[in-house]
Amino acid sequence: MSVFRKPSQLFEFLPWDSELFRLRVAIIPKNIRLTAERLPDLKRSLRAHEIDLLYYFRDTNSPQEVTSFAAFGFRFIDTRIILGRTLQRVKVPQEVPMFELRRQNELTIHLKPLFAMSKDLAKTSRFWSDPLVQRSHIIRMYRSWVEKSLSFERSDHFFWVGSAADPLAFASFTKTKPHEATLSLIATRRDARRKGYGSALLKQSLYMLHKRGIRSVHLDMQLSNARALAFYQALGFRIRGSQYIFHWHR
Repeated sequence: MSVFRKPSQLFEFLPWDSELFRLRVAIIPKNIRLTAERLPDLKRSLRAHEIDLLYYFRDTNSPQEVTSFAAFGFRFIDTRIILGRTLQRVKVPQEVPMFELRRQNELTIHLKPLFAMSKDLAKTSRFWSDPLVQRSHIIRMYRSWVEKSLSFERSDHFFWVGSAADPLAFASFTKTKPHEATLSLIATRRDARRKGYGSALLKQSLYMLHKRGIRSVHLDMQLSNARALAFYQALGFRIRGSQYIFHWHR
């Protein structure tokens, strides 16, 4: 018999993450700022709800009390960099064959290369930096993310370069506001890297999104991925903010 638990005011339960990690996973909402005084209440609530893994993103402009988190049991994972770019009405030459997935699209995309790219994405994620999260679960999460992006459950726009039988790179975007979108996933196949496919894909994707009324695109990434940061900045993205990433495990 399950016991009714009053929803916590300090965190939100994450069903999708919980299913994939086979843990009870939650996150501290953006509007909640943890303080040393709140930590005892948080600890009691986490125990009451049997939470196994908790995410917390703390603005780097407010580093006070970070040492309290470590004493409480939070593990510092990485620093999240938030990037953004305003889209402009500038036509971009199509340098490589590019396609957009649509709900009525009858093309069958070869999934094996996409899943291989999803595995590479998993290895650059914040989860991979957490030794307490099982690697197989992280790989399963990113494979599921790609699958749900293809079915538009976790994306609103999906682009790729190459062909349906031989995709070389892909990018998915999620609409967050009427005129804003987030770059959710982007990856290039290992044997196609450093050939310009990734930059051509992103430039053309942004152009097509602008034609659909999107005026700005945001993304977040880890500071430890210096190569990716340089890639985005070369394509006009600018740093809009940063956060410390913390994980708490029961």
